[in-house]
Amino acid sequence: MNNCKEKYPKLRIGYVSSIKRKTKCFWPFSATFITVDGFVTPCCIRMDPEVINFGNIFEKDLKSIWYSDKYIDFRRTFINNTFNPICDYCPD
Repeated sequence: MNNCKEKYPKLRIGYVSSIKRKTKCFWPFSATFITVDGFVTPCCIRMDPEVINFGNIFEKDLKSIWYSDKYIDFRRTFINNTFNPICDYCPD
């Protein structure tokens, strides 16, 4: 049987580890993701508003969502190195 690497030498194969990745992240402090229906979520990886969201821009302005207690508490987990479980298996 041919080895995949021999058959497809330019194919890059990767995987996402099941080990929790607790690294620093810029998203909570300098960016956000807004779904097409207006939900503000932490990033483009965790964009399901049913899992986590900080509000909806069709109901509140972005500035009030960005500085809301819920978003500040989320950022605080990064500052305190406790990290929100939603980020446990982030591929970044």
